Amino acid sequence: IHDESFIVVRNVIWNLTPELKQAMWATLLDAACSDQRQIRASVRYSLSDMHSQDFAEVYRKRIAAVEPERVRPGWIEGLGETGTGEDVTDIEQFASSGNSRMRRAALRAIASLDRSAASRRLVDALNDRSSRVRREAVRMLAAAHDDDELDRVFQTLQSSDSELAARAALRVFSRLRGWDAVPAILLAGTRDEHELRDRAAQYAATWMRRHGTYGWTMPVAATQARLVLALDALGRSSHPVPRQYADSWASLVEWAARVCGGKPSDR
Repeated sequence: IHDESFIVVRNVIWNLTPELKQAMWATLLDAACSDQRQIRASVRYSLSDMHSQDFAEVYRKRIAAVEPERVRPGWIEGLGETGTGEDVTDIEQFASSGNSRMRRAALRAIASLDRSAASRRLVDALNDRSSRVRREAVRMLAAAHDDDELDRVFQTLQSSDSELAARAALRVFSRLRGWDAVPAILLAGTRDEHELRDRAAQYAATWMRRHGTYGWTMPVAATQARLVLALDALGRSSHPVPRQYADSWASLVEWAARVCGGKPSDR
């Protein structure tokens, strides 16, 4: 039951009789607090046929019983999976923990319980010193595809002094489909960081290969507004485009300029 492999733990749990589950109740509750999401979910599901168990309360009690530095990421994520919006207040302290695993767990938990409360923290996490926390923020921001959040991510790419944050912001948009990715690609071409501009040029070439028919479509209004800002910044930029990407970059800029004057799509 304490094996690190989810497959092993799952097989053990699924083969327990009700009598053994009852006898091992405390041990199984420990497993429900694992740092592995799949193990936590499997244990909770296995015990659900026994009797009503408020797992959120299990996680709350464990968090409250120890000093903050002794709290496990699995307890935080478990509370995010089973708790309510009222638990966000107790979880928020861990979003600024010195432990990157705790910061990532807190981001996931807060986003699960109250997306609006997580929004600002997710954008701020694009500048986290941990690459794993940044990747988690990128994943959640791209998956949500919320225009208000994407506007803040776009502003990060536009004005942040941090190259880490700018790169992460560009990765958020690179995960989006169609026109939604283009404003950030063009805007990244105006950054002072050479590597970031090269990455933007590579993304532009990839976009042109994958979306060769998008020149005949229209972006939604929010994306169109970002395109206008990106083209304006590009017009004031003197940074060169790498020669091998010059043609695809010029084509993408031309297409973007064309759709900025049309009626936006309602998706």
